[in-house]
Amino acid sequence: MLILIDGTGDWDDPTYERDFENSFLNRLRRNYTGTVRYWRGPWLVDVNSAETRGEVLSYLRSLGSAIHQVIIAGYSRGGAIAISVANYLHEHNLNPPALNNIGTFEIPLLILFDAVNRSSTLENTEYIPPIVQNCLHAKRDPRVLSRWYFGNCASNPDPAVNYRETQFFCTHAGMGGTPWTGDFPTRLVVDPTSVHAPRGRGDSGFTYSSTPVATITQAQDVQNSERIRVWMNSKIQLAGLAGDNLVI
Repeated sequence: MLILIDGTGDWDDPTYERDFENSFLNRLRRNYTGTVRYWRGPWLVDVNSAETRGEVLSYLRSLGSAIHQVIIAGYSRGGAIAISVANYLHEHNLNPPALNNIGTFEIPLLILFDAVNRSSTLENTEYIPPIVQNCLHAKRDPRVLSRWYFGNCASNPDPAVNYRETQFFCTHAGMGGTPWTGDFPTRLVVDPTSVHAPRGRGDSGFTYSSTPVATITQAQDVQNSERIRVWMNSKIQLAGLAGDNLVI
């Protein structure tokens, strides 16, 4: 079974579906031949990450004890939700409530595309628990300055988890498979000829002029987004988990 939780986008579902039509998770959804369930990501104003987490867990409960293995994949805030779900399942396995309808689980693979937690209500998004056997995390290179204020979650994988992460020179949108559709990061470059030092008492201090310069081109974003797809597919294959056509 494959659970997919995509990234943040427009609150309007038809607009969201159009924007994320070719996201990595939608490509997984179209290619996978086993049982798959997809959730759109949170709204731009994030008030529903915890709600989506609850929907995923309710769905798993509805399966009863028929399912014991689940692969989970998430992008951006959907990645944080995926981690939180994994932690709930881990705690449940350790302390199953009496008469609970949900069986025990294994997570052979957790796939994360630039996982971030921007929610004040979503908990347990740093620790990757040992219920996860393999975790693959593609993260954006901070030098790009794309969504630099986001940071990343999944900072504390358990030693028992086979955790692999790689950084890619890509925008946050490109990390999810939709390059050049999000922010267009820049950095300020100072013109050295414009720098003037204070010239004495009463001078206000240094003055200078600066120009915003792009940190990444559209071509680079597209190229490196494709590298993420290739890297993830190769790692899934090497882990022996490409069954049911689990490929982006």
